[in-house]
Amino acid sequence: MLNQAGYIAVCYVVGAFVAVAFATYAFLFGVWWTRKHSGNEDTEAFITARNTQSVWRIGWSFYAGAVGAWVIVAPSQYASFSGIVGLVVYAIASGIPILLIAAFGGRAHKDMPHVLSIADFMGWRFGPIAKTLVFLICIFNMCIALLAEYTTIGAIFSDFVGSVSYGIIILIGGLTLLYTAYGGLAVSIATDQAQGIASVILAALLVIYVAVTYRTPIPHPLPDGLGVTEAGWLAIFTLGSSLISSTMFSEAVWQRVWASRDRRALNGGAALGCVAIIVVVFLSGFGGWLAFVGGFATFDSNPNTYLMQILSPAPGQVSQVNSWVGVLVVLLAIIMNEGAVDSLQNGLACAISGHYLKNLPLRWTR
Repeated sequence: MLNQAGYIAVCYVVGAFVAVAFATYAFLFGVWWTRKHSGNEDTEAFITARNTQSVWRIGWSFYAGAVGAWVIVAPSQYASFSGIVGLVVYAIASGIPILLIAAFGGRAHKDMPHVLSIADFMGWRFGPIAKTLVFLICIFNMCIALLAEYTTIGAIFSDFVGSVSYGIIILIGGLTLLYTAYGGLAVSIATDQAQGIASVILAALLVIYVAVTYRTPIPHPLPDGLGVTEAGWLAIFTLGSSLISSTMFSEAVWQRVWASRDRRALNGGAALGCVAIIVVVFLSGFGGWLAFVGGFATFDSNPNTYLMQILSPAPGQVSQVNSWVGVLVVLLAIIMNEGAVDSLQNGLACAISGHYLKNLPLRWTR
């Protein structure tokens, strides 16, 4: 049985190995991709990977780019006061915007197949003022999302692992920056596929573990705030509008539109990504909801570890990682975080390059 210092070491060693392994795969794929295209990649190809990606890669990329480390924390927190209705709405509202992007993006790409970004499209369609306004909103929105990802993975390491928060942030931020600067969107999508598959496998293992070990009866009626609540019904509007808006103004999502091989790849990939996002977000939040229902978590618990409380053999026995299944949660957070961070970094590069650098050599975008 490892002590707390031992589990910290395991989380860092295994987590760093996994993060570096995905980065290594990204670099190797980038070398292959560059040779395949005879080293003639320009700025447009670098930031759009235009018309090159299949339905499966688009689907996994939509999923991996959407589910960051926030999935480990936010759905459980929201379910703790909005109840089961709020959780269902959260899950659906996380996935539905992908279908809207595919519907609107497919039409935009058909009408203007040469555009580099959503701001670029707005410029061609509505003029420079609309282009600049959308560009500024997208940059602000993606910067907030990127900072939220860094903050969340740091909070998981400080509150659950019990270490400093900045080490894992520097590691993931540095690795993703290196391989996205080297390979661009095509490399990001390739790693998204690997990261998405890995995260689904780990999530399935955690679901199986909870299904086997959770034996606390669900009380009837449900405790206050966990059943049907006013906050849950209000989430239909509040979460629906906020998540649709944040998705619409994220170039990290729109890039999948430009990269799709054809309309079938875009629509099929969006459907696959949407379903995967809804299922994983719901299961994560449901774990936190069960922790509250069973008394494993209370409002005195650390909000960043609501989901982790359900991994304990009895209520109140988990404050920091102390088992192999806790290490799996940390690995899941790292993999999801890496996938979301590289997508956001690519989205920022695409937005800036499409606005300022599209006529300059590729090295400026890199």
